[in-house]
Amino acid sequence: MEIVIAGGGIGGLTTALCCAHFGHKVTVLETTSAYETIGAGIQLPPNALMVFDVLGLSESLKALAFKPDAIETRLGEAFMGRTGRKIFKVPLNVVREENADYKAKAISEKQPYLHIYRADYISVLHAAVTRSDRIEIQFNTKVLRYSQSNDRVKILVCHKANAEPRNAEIESDLLIGADGIHSTVRTQMLQSKRSKTSADYTGSIAWRCVVKRSQLTYLPPKTACAWFGKGKHAVTYYLRKGALVNFVGVVEQRTWDREDWLAQGTYEDALNDFKDWDPVLTGILNACRKSDDGQLFKWALHAHDPLESWSEGRVTLLGDAAHAMLPFLAQGAAMAVEDAWCLSKCITDYPQGITLSLQHYESLRIPRTTKVQKKSAENARIFHQKTKLGQLMTYSPMFIAGRLFPRLIQARLDWLYKYNIVAEMHGKHD
Repeated sequence: MEIVIAGGGIGGLTTALCCAHFGHKVTVLETTSAYETIGAGIQLPPNALMVFDVLGLSESLKALAFKPDAIETRLGEAFMGRTGRKIFKVPLNVVREENADYKAKAISEKQPYLHIYRADYISVLHAAVTRSDRIEIQFNTKVLRYSQSNDRVKILVCHKANAEPRNAEIESDLLIGADGIHSTVRTQMLQSKRSKTSADYTGSIAWRCVVKRSQLTYLPPKTACAWFGKGKHAVTYYLRKGALVNFVGVVEQRTWDREDWLAQGTYEDALNDFKDWDPVLTGILNACRKSDDGQLFKWALHAHDPLESWSEGRVTLLGDAAHAMLPFLAQGAAMAVEDAWCLSKCITDYPQGITLSLQHYESLRIPRTTKVQKKSAENARIFHQKTKLGQLMTYSPMFIAGRLFPRLIQARLDWLYKYNIVAEMHGKHD
């Protein structure tokens, strides 16, 4: 089958590799001229790494990543006279065979939980794509619109490299919209269905920066650590074997007046948002300000309402184009990776009809991604308790459970991290 993928991000590249794995011919259309180093970290959980294990890329990703000890939550603002008070901690990558105690068990026995720099993640995927004789990637190429018949889809694209923009038409058996939250493919599809096309601003912005560990006086814990406060929270974790520290600070903000989803922020605003927070967090922001190569980004968080359908004829959606979500479960990229395997397996298992294969893809993926979207939104409310009473009522039971019943907290995450899309598809179709 000939497949065109709009978007060469994590979801698009992973989809290309999955489709090529099953013998399909793939063209990836990427709007940028080259992949750039973007100052952001990504959590790479076991449920995503299971796909890369089958593709032969898990060791390459592990070699560039950091393995956190645990997932934990702390109070970023002063509570009962101190900051940094631990709420709970769930072990991640620790396994001691001689001790069957729950505290020694990893959150997933099959694959580790990793933190990885986005540029490193992309570099591994891009290198694998360039090695494949079934995949072609075209940079400086944007999808404008599509049309389709019963047996083909035509894609009008604009090439912008080296000269005046030039339009061209590409034909394929299937068009996959992996072109992100502002997806052109999604917009056209929903317009034809007379559905809402835009993502909603969620009322929160995210500060993001990456600093060298050597620049810090106060080091964050070697965990995926969420720090809670009134109407805001922060997340810290290490990248590149611990050489870098990633910071994300989410703050409620009533309006957002920027068209772009990625903008430079000011250190004064960021430090004011986290004034009087734990010195680990303010120290990261100050280190970024003093760094010669430090970059501070301010992102508006947008999300889509869950869709009833992701497909139209020979066109379908994947990743953020299909189910953009809040980052409060750190599963946005992982859901795109799961989508990639599921879609490629469905179109391979049902070659007699694209419509049938896309129906199976949606039936398998929409319930899970919708649940992740909803759980992410629920976490936003938990993370951002605005009163002392709300904090006490919310965090005290979590604190007690973390001390007395830590396995219960871990068990509540099993549906997320122990899910294996490869095994799921094997069981349903082989």
